[in-house]
Amino acid sequence: MKRLLLKELLTYLGYVDIRSVRKWCKKNEVFVIRHGKDEFVFESDFKKAFEIPFINHLKKQFGKDWEEAYRFHAEENILGLTLLQPSTFSPRKSFKAQHDIVSKYLSKYESDKKSKAA
Repeated sequence: MKRLLLKELLTYLGYVDIRSVRKWCKKNEVFVIRHGKDEFVFESDFKKAFEIPFINHLKKQFGKDWEEAYRFHAEENILGLTLLQPSTFSPRKSFKAQHDIVSKYLSKYESDKKSKAA
């Protein structure tokens, strides 16, 4: 397993103090291992904690296709992301009225709209 020294995490996290890195690791449940004078974490453990907010965003945006979107991001495949993106220009969904009065109004509205367009 690949290790990352806490000193290396300073740049990843944008901190200048090693204590802030330790605090971040504790908050995000990344296990810090001390070996002699060195402190390190496993890269996979750090990467998981670091990318969870992004993964949650992808789940919200792409639903069940979030894994494919994640892969496209990792590969920097912009075309794939564009094709996967739900269309913002989707046709309007039809509305089905639940009451007679609303149905009559909508049918009158549609017939008036068609007669004015012609």
